[in-house]
Amino acid sequence: QVFAFQNYVGCDSVVTVTVEAYPIDYQALELMACPGEPTIFNGQTLLPGDTVTFTFQNFWGCDSVVVVSVGLLLAPAPTSLEMTLCPGDSLNYFGEILHPGDSRTFTFQGQNGCDSVVQLSLAAYPHIAFGTTVGATCPNLDEGQIALNITAGDQPLTASLDGGNFIASQIFEGLTAGTHMVQVRDVHGCLASQNVVVQALPPLVVVTEDYVLPCGENSVTLRPTVLSHAGEVGWAWPGGWEKPYYHAAQAGVYNVQISDECTTEDLAIQVTWGDDVPVELFYVPNAFSPNGDGINDEFKVYLADEAELLSFELWVFDRWGELLFATTDPALGWNGILREQNMNPAVMVWYVKADVAVCGRVMEVFRKGDVTVMR
Repeated sequence: QVFAFQNYVGCDSVVTVTVEAYPIDYQALELMACPGEPTIFNGQTLLPGDTVTFTFQNFWGCDSVVVVSVGLLLAPAPTSLEMTLCPGDSLNYFGEILHPGDSRTFTFQGQNGCDSVVQLSLAAYPHIAFGTTVGATCPNLDEGQIALNITAGDQPLTASLDGGNFIASQIFEGLTAGTHMVQVRDVHGCLASQNVVVQALPPLVVVTEDYVLPCGENSVTLRPTVLSHAGEVGWAWPGGWEKPYYHAAQAGVYNVQISDECTTEDLAIQVTWGDDVPVELFYVPNAFSPNGDGINDEFKVYLADEAELLSFELWVFDRWGELLFATTDPALGWNGILREQNMNPAVMVWYVKADVAVCGRVMEVFRKGDVTVMR
């Protein structure tokens, strides 16, 4: 359109005005959403598959058109996860403690922002089952034994004792008494444990006493008391007697050997005569003075009044082993003379061997000692 005006000098001033339209703002916008989940644009909730036109005012005050279309994101496929644990073990899966036999569904955010579903199932390896046969040990010895009998578990199976190396053997020997830890491991590394007690066999404890044999008794029975033992008890008395008792017919020391599965004890039992029997059957002086004064001029052996002498032998030797005197008559004594020469003062050795009847029994007596010749 042309407009005519008068300018300041009075002449015509022509103005041609041309009106043009601003361009329309148009924009196509594509949004993406996870399946079943909405998205929001300009305060409006949109679902996958929606197409909505929005009109706004642009910089110049004209309409600005935005066409929004919502596409569908592909959600990750659900994942099935199966895991196997050792019996009795647990799994901490993203803060949740799970045990064999549990099944859980976990939802995470995938790389595209949509839900990622993991279905987790837990199972257990076969249980390890085993029994033990325990052999006891003698006291203070390393003779104990543990034998395993493994009845269940995935092969190969190995065993360990007291935290040692795992080995294929199922027998542990040379063990001390006490508690031992046995572990069995399967091919998966699973463990089964037991505390096994190796017992100590009871010690051999024997109590004995000294005995008195009265003159009027034929014998006294020696009977040690066994307070504890391991296994069968064996007895070895004089003469090969193997009973737990022994009939002692004379006074003296009786040795007995008592044994069980672990120990052998040697005991000496003293048997003494009763008060009605002489303590000493013989009296032998330890010095004499062959000087012709009529006092202790001979070396003799004197028999107790209560005893009857059946046989008798006496020998006297010097320190070099030369025989100085011998007799079978207890009434005879040595006068300290050898080959018609008086012996010089010295210490001599004597031996007596005799059979003596006392208390209705015959006893063999053998004694030795020394005697001093004094001038």
